[in-house]
Amino acid sequence: MLIEFAATNFRSIKERQVLSMLPSERVKLEKRKNALFNVPGYKNLDILTLAGIWGRNSSGKSNLIKAFKAMKWLVLKSHTFTYGDSLKANESFAFDVKYHDMPTLFEMDFVGEDWKRYFYLIEFDEKEIYKEELHYYVISDQEKTTRRKLYVRHKGDTITYGEDFRGFRKVVEERTLPNVLFLSKSVQENNAFLNPVFDFFKMGFAVSDFTEHQIDFQSRYFAKIAGEDNQKDLEILNNALKSIDTGILQLEIEKTNKLPKNIIIEPEDELNEKQIKEREMFIDIFKTEIKAVHRVFEGNNEIGIERRALQEESEGTRKFIAVFSAFMQIIKKGNLFVVDEFDKSFHPLLTKTLILLLANPRINKNGAQLIFTTHDADLMDVLDNDQINLLQKDEYGATEIYAVSDIRGLRGDVSIAKRYLRGELEAIPTINHSAINRSLEVYYHDN
Repeated sequence: MLIEFAATNFRSIKERQVLSMLPSERVKLEKRKNALFNVPGYKNLDILTLAGIWGRNSSGKSNLIKAFKAMKWLVLKSHTFTYGDSLKANESFAFDVKYHDMPTLFEMDFVGEDWKRYFYLIEFDEKEIYKEELHYYVISDQEKTTRRKLYVRHKGDTITYGEDFRGFRKVVEERTLPNVLFLSKSVQENNAFLNPVFDFFKMGFAVSDFTEHQIDFQSRYFAKIAGEDNQKDLEILNNALKSIDTGILQLEIEKTNKLPKNIIIEPEDELNEKQIKEREMFIDIFKTEIKAVHRVFEGNNEIGIERRALQEESEGTRKFIAVFSAFMQIIKKGNLFVVDEFDKSFHPLLTKTLILLLANPRINKNGAQLIFTTHDADLMDVLDNDQINLLQKDEYGATEIYAVSDIRGLRGDVSIAKRYLRGELEAIPTINHSAINRSLEVYYHDN
């Protein structure tokens, strides 16, 4: 579970910007059950389950999502780097030359897979790691929360360890290259003590913008696990499809011996044992297909059914299947889902329906979270002010993030959506309709 994420000097983000899942004091006092999840073991730690992000085009919404993706990529992949490999996740703020040679900084406050709260920080440039710090939070008998060091690594210094750190130290430190994270290297060297932290990045959250490839993979992945031992999940998805009037009677899962034409699988003799197992798993996923069952008519008479490949359905239907099946998985596990342009290809009412699944405490029992970007202002009226985040760029082209709950003096008798569209909350495009019309009038008059 995410508590806070911060990024500095990454793409359009210049100074430190924070996306927080912590509620305001007002929301905590009101005990908004649909907005909060209490973290087990941390009596006073309540976390938001939803965060929507609004802003005009080029305000930095996608860059914030890419920051999540970049941090996840570094943790999962840096142990594979060799000397000289570039840290491609470093993309400095472009519009200030002072920042071109400065490092990127990511910070994440989160609840790991062992339900302990951690704080992880990495600072890096294209060539090496400047800082890497891991801390965790302990609760005293008096219920006071204290942050304690597990390890701190600064460029040019030996790593210092907290008294609670367990596992290999010096031998892993010596094998950790300047462009490799100690966390990633330690887990590769079988230090199980750090698994709950690493596993949060590996399995605890997913980042997606639902490209065609991601839609296809998620649908096939769901089909694989549902076909094996989760028939109930398939039944729930089928009921959902009927409830949104797709015209699909039901989905059926089929196995095939052929891989899709666009899938290239590495030869087995070039892989190690772990990679061979992963290869077999991916082959199994891509040899699993979903067929959509439709009614067939002759005139006004129903004469039978037809099974069609899922790829023949509309983009909106295929995306719904991918998103809904992903939701079932993250709700079950209490994971975080970070999605760019969540409402793309969806009807606004359908988007609202999906979002409200995570706002229902009877469904979302394990604290699953959704962070999404959107342009649909109507969604603001189903969220609390703490869950509405606005992005805009300052006069220097740098992204700024703020929650509506940070804005003082807002009356409750006017909807946030209406205020936003009227420009009262900023973070909305300034459009000179007259200038656009005049330029086109001149162009077409001359041509």
